[in-house]
Amino acid sequence: DIADAMKLADESKKYILLTMGGNWCPDCRTLGEYFTREDIKDWLDQRFIVVPVDVGEWDKNLDIAERYGNPISEGIPALVVLDTNEEIVFATLAGELATARSLSGEDLIEWLKIKIEPLLN
Repeated sequence: DIADAMKLADESKKYILLTMGGNWCPDCRTLGEYFTREDIKDWLDQRFIVVPVDVGEWDKNLDIAERYGNPISEGIPALVVLDTNEEIVFATLAGELATARSLSGEDLIEWLKIKIEPLLN
C-alpha cells in the first residue's frame, strides 16, 4: 500500500500520511471518525495520500513502524508524514494523539494546521 501511495503522491504532488493504530483503540477510532469529517477530510485530501497501518495490539506491521521511527512507542494513534522520497517530514514520536478522544474536531484540525502544515512545501 505504501509503494502504491508513493506513486500516487508523486503524480499528484502530495505527501503520504501514514495513520498507525488499531481497531480496538478508542483514540484510533475517534481519529478515524474525525478524518471522515468533511472539513478535515477535505484538508487531508488536498495534501495527502492517506495510508492506514494496522498495528494491532503492537503485534502487526511493527516493521513499518520501525522503518519510520517507531512513532507507536509512546501510544496510538500515531501519524507519519512522508515526502515523495519517503523521507519523514513529521511524526508523532511523543504520543501526541494517544488521547485523541479528548480532542474536538476543531482541536484536531487546528493541531494539524499548526504542527504539520508549516512543514509542507
